[in-house]
Amino acid sequence: MHKENGGVSLARNAGLKASTGEWVLFIDGDDVWHKDTLAVCARLIEEHPDVQIVKFMRERFADDCHVVWKDGREEVNVRDLESGLIDDDMRYSFVCNCCHRSVIPRRGFKNYVRGEDLLFRAECLLVAKRMVSTTRCLYAYRTRPGSATQSSMNMRKLKIGRAVQQECRD
Repeated sequence: MHKENGGVSLARNAGLKASTGEWVLFIDGDDVWHKDTLAVCARLIEEHPDVQIVKFMRERFADDCHVVWKDGREEVNVRDLESGLIDDDMRYSFVCNCCHRSVIPRRGFKNYVRGEDLLFRAECLLVAKRMVSTTRCLYAYRTRPGSATQSSMNMRKLKIGRAVQQECRD
């Protein structure tokens, strides 16, 4: 699939629209998955068929470096989300999740410059009943000086951040 650059939200929404599977994962174009990402997600879904979100950890790596995967002993935790969210649930970007289509908002990602995945993740977590998490690092996030997540806060981003906060309240 090829889409003219219109921002991360529009690209992810196009991917959601084109996808037909029961489970959805995202990867940003400049990041990488661990070679076992899909196998680990499939195994956890098979072992815990009532979960709707599979959460995994991520590594960071600099633009000019290779990923060094720190694979240790895996710990798996399954929990009900009906008892409320905890700080750790919002710790990582949406790309560190495998989600069942039933928890994905129909409208997809809001077209924000920054923070679109935080709102999307919150909406998924509020709908989901059970989540399984693994301590395995399955995603490598590329850090680049000057990128949207690395650049300093400015008034435009502050206004967008306030809009995201208001959206979450509504």
